[in-house]
Amino acid sequence: MEIFQAHSVILRARSKYFHSAFSSNLVKKEGDFYIFKKPNVTSIVFKIILKYIYTGTILGNIENNIIELLLVANEMELYELVEYLQQCIINFNNDWIELNGVKLYDFISHHKGVFPKLQELCNNIMSQKPKLLIDSNEFWGLDDEALLSMIQLDYLEMKEVEIWDNLIKWGIAKNSTLNSDMTTWSVKEYDILKETISKFIQHIRFFQMTSQEYYCKVRPLSKLLPKELEEDLLSHYIVPEYKLATKVLPPRKSQNDKIFDSTILTRKYFNIISYWIDNGQEKLPKFTESF
Repeated sequence: MEIFQAHSVILRARSKYFHSAFSSNLVKKEGDFYIFKKPNVTSIVFKIILKYIYTGTILGNIENNIIELLLVANEMELYELVEYLQQCIINFNNDWIELNGVKLYDFISHHKGVFPKLQELCNNIMSQKPKLLIDSNEFWGLDDEALLSMIQLDYLEMKEVEIWDNLIKWGIAKNSTLNSDMTTWSVKEYDILKETISKFIQHIRFFQMTSQEYYCKVRPLSKLLPKELEEDLLSHYIVPEYKLATKVLPPRKSQNDKIFDSTILTRKYFNIISYWIDNGQEKLPKFTESF
């Protein structure tokens, strides 16, 4: 544990969080010193925060710690720093996104509405280039809420059968007792996977698959589906005019039809997103990490 010394008057003046903390029982006083403990914050990040509070600057390489830094800055109500860090991430190049996309998407999914620029950024990247996420080694560790946010996207540029395939793989990876050879599974193992993926099923647009995709990929695993959906899918592909009990979701929308209607990201940032998605070779200029 690293110990930092700072002036409480400066911390109070620069941060509403510290002002409230020093005025409450959150901080223990020993003699003339306040003892303030933050076990959830790494010393590297706290050092950066402390430097910012004193000088208004962010110095050094923050790329490896920026997500934690963003979270702590928001907790400490340093909203100018929060805005700055969001724009830093938007300006990072494609390499950073490929390495940290899963972590960022996971983070944003747990803080919906807190970081609107990054939420819209993630949704646009994952809508247009979901393989940045799915092809990552970190994808299988993605938690339920993050994956659900992705599957719910109207502009997700993936075929439904690919979404289904990857959901099955993700569900297997989430359960250490399941092996990848499903032909050896018992009823119990299918029940485990069915429970794992149950919340996602209603958001997959099964009725938009081709008959071949359904027959080869979904039908063999139909025991993972609710009974009503299983029967409706079978009826749909055998008797297309059959009246279905299941709500049929519309096809996902194409990015080519999407109108630039963002109220958060400017055209500049959409150009940066396009750069990432097109896998440009030139490096974007680094953001200067100081105010």
